[in-house]
Amino acid sequence: MAKVGIIGAGNMGEAILSGLLRAGLDAKEISVSEILKERREYISSRFGVEVHEDFRDLKAEILFLVVKPKDAFKVLEGLKLPEGGVLVSSVAGLRIGEMERFVKPVIRVMPNLACRVGEGAIGVCRGSGVSDEAYEEVLRLLKMLGRVVELREELLDAVTGLSGSGPAFVLTFIEAMSDAGVKLGIPSRESLLLSAQTVLGAAKLLLESGEHPAELRSRIATPAGTTIEGLIELERKGIRSAVIDAVLRASERARELMKGSP
Repeated sequence: MAKVGIIGAGNMGEAILSGLLRAGLDAKEISVSEILKERREYISSRFGVEVHEDFRDLKAEILFLVVKPKDAFKVLEGLKLPEGGVLVSSVAGLRIGEMERFVKPVIRVMPNLACRVGEGAIGVCRGSGVSDEAYEEVLRLLKMLGRVVELREELLDAVTGLSGSGPAFVLTFIEAMSDAGVKLGIPSRESLLLSAQTVLGAAKLLLESGEHPAELRSRIATPAGTTIEGLIELERKGIRSAVIDAVLRASERARELMKGSP
């Protein structure tokens, strides 16, 4: 089995690390690089993996590049893959062709923070020159982190806005539901639990049933009942257009992030 290196131990890097360990990957098979001393100490202490300051000290065949867009080229300029190695980049807006100027082969992915608990939504695109063996190994690792969708690269900025940023939108919705429950008299902790479980349950119902959201919604919203009143209020306030606009704007921002980069 190929060893895994993670360049960058911020929130997303930690989520990938945590998800892989949670899925059963041995800590001895993973190493991490991080420039911030306090993060290195935290990662080493919490996860028991090998941690380096310099990414060039990583000894791994599969390297996850999980840094901010502004820092990506600093890494790419000094990166050397081992024979048979592959770079797996989650840098928002950074296209495969741009990375291939510095290193090959490259797989581009867009994960989200739910990878931390093995429930990530992950878009992936395979660059040229990636062997079948390397690609299958990367897919195996990604599937430890959640559900994987293979897409054309031009769609990955859309994935960034949809499922990359999406958890923040959903968490805002959960928080708002919980606040409503508190206003109605439900204790804060219980209201938050009910709200979060409601969203989790609805998502699981949708994924496992294979039905369209409208079909499932129609079973909940009975004629002249409570649910239809709430749905009418959501439509009155423009929730549908607000969510669509949020995803579109986040996707546009993903494309903007790398403009002007070398």
